[in-house]
Amino acid sequence: MNAKKLPIQKPMIRGHLYNAFPLSVASFHPSFYDWIYTNFTNLKVFEHDSSLDIVFDTGNIIDHPESCPLLNVERIKNTDFVLSDLFQTFKHYIDTGKYIYLFMDEFYVNNRSSYQKRHFIHETFIYGYDDLKEEFEVCGFDDRMIYCTNPVPYASIYEGLVNNQYTDGWAGFTYILELDNEQIFDLNLDKIYHSFEHNVNLSQDQYSTFGLEHNVAAYGNSIYSFLEDVFLNKKHKIEQSSAVRNMYVIQEYHLLKQCSIEFLQSHGYIHRLPEELLTSYACNVKNSKNAVNIILKNYIANTPDNTKNILGLLKSISEKESYCSNYILQQLHG
Repeated sequence: MNAKKLPIQKPMIRGHLYNAFPLSVASFHPSFYDWIYTNFTNLKVFEHDSSLDIVFDTGNIIDHPESCPLLNVERIKNTDFVLSDLFQTFKHYIDTGKYIYLFMDEFYVNNRSSYQKRHFIHETFIYGYDDLKEEFEVCGFDDRMIYCTNPVPYASIYEGLVNNQYTDGWAGFTYILELDNEQIFDLNLDKIYHSFEHNVNLSQDQYSTFGLEHNVAAYGNSIYSFLEDVFLNKKHKIEQSSAVRNMYVIQEYHLLKQCSIEFLQSHGYIHRLPEELLTSYACNVKNSKNAVNIILKNYIANTPDNTKNILGLLKSISEKESYCSNYILQQLHG
């Protein structure tokens, strides 16, 4: 076989590649929507020395590929690959319907912001190949910070993997993914109910009670007041690249929340949704997108600080989310 591309879908969540890559395959699974709307229901914030990291609360600090129950995942230590057979090995996986999730040095990968500039070990997802062009088809963030697909020469994949100096830990392995259609996952309405409850009611001193990691700084709707504090008091700079990603994750969250409510309504789990509530969800999607655009402009063009505009959008989002979550709680409880 000279060429092959496996099917992928643009994932619903792309802010973190450890979510995006498995979801681009798992979204074909018949239980996908029941699973994602049960598990990707809240956000949490990790505070580090110089940055913040906003992630979906799925019960993990980082969602490794093998944590997705809709996939079969084989983990291979990078040092176990026979480099002279690397291309044949990868092509064999693709020929048998398997996807390749690996870590590599993006200094060698064209169309990446680190290309020929700095050594940066990052995730890459291979879903196809073309022997005539000597290229793999991959997914990832390009040099404009856009999630996309593009061809990468065989030689670049080779150099990128060989120059990944990690021999252990997450980045010291390559993950082979395939869909597990035999796995069945049912919507867990009780878990969704408690998610909405925690979103509006979970306080800082209760985090550990609900199994959250010790360094979770904010959770659910408390995230917005937390961000107001750190931005106003300059604990973290709003123009950092991490702020762009964090605000993008918030946007993804509100879009996913809007879709989940439509899903619950269409399947008869909730009723009597007032127009105001649907408008509030749509408004939160719009406001979070506006916040992303403002922060992105600050980051790229080094424009004047727009902290007040960001905080105004976050306050509006918080108020609407509180109203929506409390209303949905009443519906689910009834």
